[in-house]
This record gives sequence, structure tokens and C-alpha cells, in this order.
Amino acid sequence: MELNYFKDLLFDLINECDNMKISDIEADDRKSVFMVTALDGSRFAVLCKTAGERELCNKRVAKR
Repeated sequence: MELNYFKDLLFDLINECDNMKISDIEADDRKSVFMVTALDGSRFAVLCKTAGERELCNKRVAKR
């Protein structure tokens, strides 16, 4: 799956989910970041990037 397609899917998922109580989503497509603002005013940054196989393996080993 291409990164841009995944970002589109993720944006739609966040935007359409009523029970997440989201008031705003700002997308910075060049940086592949979504700034998500909740109804209570808290903000979250969601970074989308492709994870390489080596990166995934290192994370699995670190969790053990």
C-alpha cells in the first residue's frame, strides 16, 4: 500500500468516527503529519511514515 493512500484512509477514518470527539484535523501533507484537536481542546500529532523491515524487527526485539 502506498503511503499517500494510507494517509487518505487514516484521515477519512479519523474524520468520520463520531465517538472520537474530534473538533478539527489539520493536515500537513509535506510532513505527513495530522494535527488532531479533540473537543476538550487537547491536541495530538499523528505522523505517518513507511516503516522498513529492519525498523519493525528492532521494535519487536525491544518489546521483549
